[in-house]
Amino acid sequence: MNLNMRDKKKITIVHSLFYYISLIFIMLLVVFLLFTALPADPVRLMLGVNASEHAVSALRHELGLDQPLFQQFFRYIKQLLIFELGTSYVTHRPVAGQIMEAFAITGQYVIIAIGASMTASLLFFRLFFNRQKSQKIFYGICSFFTSIPGLIIAVGFGVLFLKIDILAFIPSMYTRNLLMASIVLSVYPTCSLYQILVQKGRAVQKTPFITAAASYGFSERIIFLKYLLPHSLLPWLAQLSNIAASLLAGSVFIELVFSLPGVGRLVAQSVLRHDYPMMQGIVLLTSFFFILINFCFDRLYRLFMSA
Repeated sequence: MNLNMRDKKKITIVHSLFYYISLIFIMLLVVFLLFTALPADPVRLMLGVNASEHAVSALRHELGLDQPLFQQFFRYIKQLLIFELGTSYVTHRPVAGQIMEAFAITGQYVIIAIGASMTASLLFFRLFFNRQKSQKIFYGICSFFTSIPGLIIAVGFGVLFLKIDILAFIPSMYTRNLLMASIVLSVYPTCSLYQILVQKGRAVQKTPFITAAASYGFSERIIFLKYLLPHSLLPWLAQLSNIAASLLAGSVFIELVFSLPGVGRLVAQSVLRHDYPMMQGIVLLTSFFFILINFCFDRLYRLFMSA
C-alpha cells in the first residue's frame, strides 16, 4: 500500500507524539520511584525527630504514604494534573509557586544567553568567512573556552566583571547581575556553535556546487547566504538543541556567583536543607522543560530538513 507525503507526515507526527508522551510518563515514573526510595522519612523531616509515633502515623495516613506504592503513584499523577507539587518542608509554602518564581528569574538570563550565543556565533562566522588567519585565531580561542569546565568560566568571568564593574552605568544591581550572568553563560555556547559552523562550512566549501557557483560569477555574499550558510545550519541547530537544554544545569554556578535567586540557587538550598518536595518539583519541571525543548528543536530540525 503506497502512502502519499501527507499520510507519511501524519504518521511521523503521531510517532513523535507517542514517543514524547511515553518519555514524559517514564520520566514521571522514574522521579516518583527515585524520591520514594530515599532512605529519609519525609514525615519525620516535617514533624521533627521528637514527634510522637501517633503524630507520625496520623500525618503519614493524611499524606497517603501508608498506601500501596501503585496507589501513591496514581495519587501523585492526579496531583500533577492540577499542578500540585506538594509543600516545602522548610518554608511550608506550596512548592509550585516557589519553583515558578525561580524559573522566571533563571529563564530571563538563559533566554538572553541563548539569543546572544546564536547571534554571536553567526556574526563571527560571517565576519571571518574567507579570512583564514582570523578564523584560525578565533577558532583557537573558542577551543580554549570549550575545553575548560564551566565552573572556571563562571568564577573567572564573574570575578572579572564584578571587579571592573563594566555595567556600572545601569542603576539596578539586580539588572547588572542578570546581564553579567547572561554574558558569562553565553561564552561556552557561542564558542561551541561557532566551531560547528566553521567545521561544516569548511566541508561545504570543498563541495563541487560551491566551486560551480563561484565559476558562474556569484559574489562571495551570495555564495555565503544562499549556499554555504543554509547547509551549515543543520548541525548548528542540532548543537543548539543540546546546549539550550544544558544551560539550566549550569545555572547553579552562575546564580551562586552573581547572587541570583533562580533555580540553581534553589536546588543548592533544597539539597542542603533536605527539602525533598522542593527537589522533586525542580527535577520534574526541569525534566519537562528538557523534553519540551528537545521536542521544539526536533520539529524545527525536521522543518529545515524538508525545506
